[in-house]
Amino acid sequence: MWFNGVKGIPRCFQLQADEMIVTEGCTHGLNTAIAKSGAKTVQITIDDAPGKSNSHMIALLAKYQIKTMFFVEGEFVKARKDDVRALVRNGHKLGLHTWNHPHLTKLSDDQIKDQFIRTDRLVKELTNTSMAPNWRPPYGNSDARVERVVSSIGFTKKWLWDVDSLDWKHKGNSKAIIDDVENGLAKCRKTRCIVLFHDHEATIRALELLLPRLMAQGLTLADFP
Repeated sequence: MWFNGVKGIPRCFQLQADEMIVTEGCTHGLNTAIAKSGAKTVQITIDDAPGKSNSHMIALLAKYQIKTMFFVEGEFVKARKDDVRALVRNGHKLGLHTWNHPHLTKLSDDQIKDQFIRTDRLVKELTNTSMAPNWRPPYGNSDARVERVVSSIGFTKKWLWDVDSLDWKHKGNSKAIIDDVENGLAKCRKTRCIVLFHDHEATIRALELLLPRLMAQGLTLADFP
């Protein structure tokens, strides 16, 4: 089921399989390890954008008044130009995630530059703004050579993450996504924890369930960066 949230702190929730049951209590079914790990702020980031359901992701984040950075791939930008414009129009930022998601450490210097320059050129045509200096390596796979090459063309700010939702692996299993995020947040020792998601329809469904749970557990949902 989908939860149509309202502004403010919601009631607490219990997950059963891929469903969410609203309960009157404030502790039933929640991950108590998160509260014990200390107060923290959660920052959501979205990779592989714009996805086919990007408009739904924009609507969900708007409901919770969240602004974030979407890390875009050139191939998806080319296929869904209007979505890129909509992201910027709705106040989100764009970071570069290469043209077609390769392992950057396996590419030559020129191939790396091509992945970045092609993608950034297309985004600038659509938005009049470069994505530099913000980028995220596919698979988190980078090294000193890659960073030297991309820095030479203006991409000096590499963004990684603290918690991986593994939504690409769990696909439509909302409970598995939520469990991984909540367990990851319980282990995150920072006061501000970055969570990695992808611009997929299944992720949107999981976030519909997850966001009110995080709020009910006393976490703050903040803009990124």
